[in-house]
Amino acid sequence: MELIKTVTLEQDTSQVSKALGVQYGQEKLYAQDYKRMKKRVCHVALTKTGEIVSIRYFIFSKRLNSVFALAQVVNLNNDCFIFSKAGHHILRINETQYIVVMPIVEIQEKLFYLKISEILKFAIRMPNIHGHGLLK
Repeated sequence: MELIKTVTLEQDTSQVSKALGVQYGQEKLYAQDYKRMKKRVCHVALTKTGEIVSIRYFIFSKRLNSVFALAQVVNLNNDCFIFSKAGHHILRINETQYIVVMPIVEIQEKLFYLKISEILKFAIRMPNIHGHGLLK
């Protein structure tokens, strides 16, 4: 809760709430712990700055009337053979320990998360409107 107070500048924690899913415009975004999304993991997103993040949860500030995403930054692993041949739609990723808090408006698009093993983890960008239909 201390991090939430710091980020939103709220001293009164009754002015903030935690959410596992939000709708921003036409896009529905989900956090990692959202129970109904266990089979369709869509908690990874691309930000407007080009970072890929794994959303842990959302924070709603009543006073600011704003939604923030608390997310873990993931790095691209460029040694994957799929990386260059897939038109950068299938990206091998590595989790980091960096946690960021960003306004929801900084999220550009959601990505599909594929975990094959503890070592092999991928973020997949859907190339067209038909691919995005899979994530809805």
